[in-house]
Amino acid sequence: MSSEASPELLQSWELAAEPRGEVTPTPRIETAEPRPEYRLRLRFVGGEVREMDLRPLLDRGVFSRLRDLDAFRRVRVIHNGSGVAWESGADLSRDTLYHESVYVSGGASSPFKMAAG
Repeated sequence: MSSEASPELLQSWELAAEPRGEVTPTPRIETAEPRPEYRLRLRFVGGEVREMDLRPLLDRGVFSRLRDLDAFRRVRVIHNGSGVAWESGADLSRDTLYHESVYVSGGASSPFKMAAG
């Protein structure tokens, strides 16, 4: 068996190594505030405020425990802003929260503002 890679394989490696543009990391969460109707208002580093409706999650596993409003209100920011969690064991990452939420205000320039506006 030859130890040389085929030209096709080399070409695919070269394509995979090409830069695809700058990747902007999701900002960390500064605060998480429970709102009426199972919404969560989130402030991210940089000042952007977004809101997420958690009602669609309330029928799934540990999230069903959050139907208890007292439990829902006990949300906390975890791991230096990398997500939020509840005592029930439910948690969401900052990536999920940022990309599944709706822009409210603040921050620099968000590519998601226009879609939410």
